[in-house]
Amino acid sequence: DNLFRENRFNGPDRFGDANQLTLALTSRVFSDQSGAELLRASIGQTLYFADREVTLPGETVREDNSSAFVGEIAAALGGGWRARAGIQWDPNADDGGNVDQGLAQITYHDQDRRTLNLAYRLRDEVTEQTDLAFVWPVNDRWSVIGRHNHSLQDDRLLEALLGVEYGRCCWRVRALARQYTDGTGDDHNLGFFLQLELNGLGRLGDDIDEVLDTSIYGYRTDYQ
Repeated sequence: DNLFRENRFNGPDRFGDANQLTLALTSRVFSDQSGAELLRASIGQTLYFADREVTLPGETVREDNSSAFVGEIAAALGGGWRARAGIQWDPNADDGGNVDQGLAQITYHDQDRRTLNLAYRLRDEVTEQTDLAFVWPVNDRWSVIGRHNHSLQDDRLLEALLGVEYGRCCWRVRALARQYTDGTGDDHNLGFFLQLELNGLGRLGDDIDEVLDTSIYGYRTDYQ
């Protein structure tokens, strides 16, 4: 999606100069019986026809003729399991090519709100992370919530979540503990969240849904 952004900068205070063409190709395979997507493969790149002179403070004018290649492949494995892999490879790097970003991920989702994610991330061929996250109903009323995001580069915890949810027909309550780092040091912050939801009326307390939506890929807030 970043290939087709109108502005390469975040926020409205700076707009990038652009004279470019973005090319992308996506191919999909669907099931004849259900119409569900079985396989998807995509690749794309942006070609630049002029230098990018609008930069952030401290940056130099970008003179590359093309962006990094971006590729992704995703496949349905059956039974609620899916696999996904993506890469952003920069052929303009000084060493002849550099993996800017890489991702390998396996996910599980079902109609009972069971969610499980296993992921490995690579950035600039240096920063490596593993990520395990889940929301798992153990019966009709109780669910457990967790995440462990670990940096392999410096062997430290980036974020950990542990929580429970209890629900009845008209209400549900969630309690969550979160330990995380802001990325500037080895110190960790610790937070506790409590939320009461009354069906059809609203929520009281901390916005746990926002935390889980940010931290757990595929998290669902509906209870149908």
